[in-house]
Amino acid sequence: MPIRVGLLPFLNSVVFYRGTPWPDVDFHPMAPRQMAQAIKTGELDAGPLPVTDVFRLGDSVVPLGNLCVATRDSSDSVLLFSSVPANSLNRMKIGVTDQSSTSVQLLRLLLSEHWNVTPDAYIGLDSTAEALLYIGDEALKRRHGIEGYPFIYDLAVEWRNYANLPFVFATWVIRNEIAKQGLETLLPLLERSLHDMVPLVPREIKARADLGMSANQVFEYLSHFTYQVGATERQGLTKFRYLLDSLPFWHPPKAPMGLSQHT
Repeated sequence: MPIRVGLLPFLNSVVFYRGTPWPDVDFHPMAPRQMAQAIKTGELDAGPLPVTDVFRLGDSVVPLGNLCVATRDSSDSVLLFSSVPANSLNRMKIGVTDQSSTSVQLLRLLLSEHWNVTPDAYIGLDSTAEALLYIGDEALKRRHGIEGYPFIYDLAVEWRNYANLPFVFATWVIRNEIAKQGLETLLPLLERSLHDMVPLVPREIKARADLGMSANQVFEYLSHFTYQVGATERQGLTKFRYLLDSLPFWHPPKAPMGLSQHT
């Protein structure tokens, strides 16, 4: 039976899918939070999940090697656009993405501990708000700014300024009950794809007209990411989880579900 694998449709994750389709692997493109819910319900077997969802799923999943999506400094695609300086967002509304739980929780943490403010509410991006959080390709499309929101904060940069550590946004995991099959079949394919893509070779990088990015800009963007959990990434994960546990319980509204077959 093929392994059902989440395909993260963000530019920063292309390094994992070189040479696809692969034998005995069915890919399902979906946003990170959808992926986590699908793994929880058994509709999906493996994927790069937001680390807050990995924390929540606990022993029901196991790591696929040490593969991750992390950044040592800037991300350029986890961006808070604000109408006022971030330390002035007290009692104001913030529109947040429904695509990833980790970015929203990182924002909560930074607002509380780094900027010392407490927002009035976190609401959807389709509502009127004093600040807006976008991630992934949607953030890249808006990276030059949004009218009425002159202040732009890269949350990975702000985490580095606060904690002096890398930030891990997602780690690859697989459901515990098929871990043996995944480690034997899927992990070598992912590692081979990563090996073939990293270090990045500029001449192999293509422009992304849909994101308004030249080949050089795509190369620079991807160069900001790391894809394996090392010692400092593990320290960043530990600190993030510790600080997150100190915040009042909160979770974003449930993301819409649905699997779409990648062909």
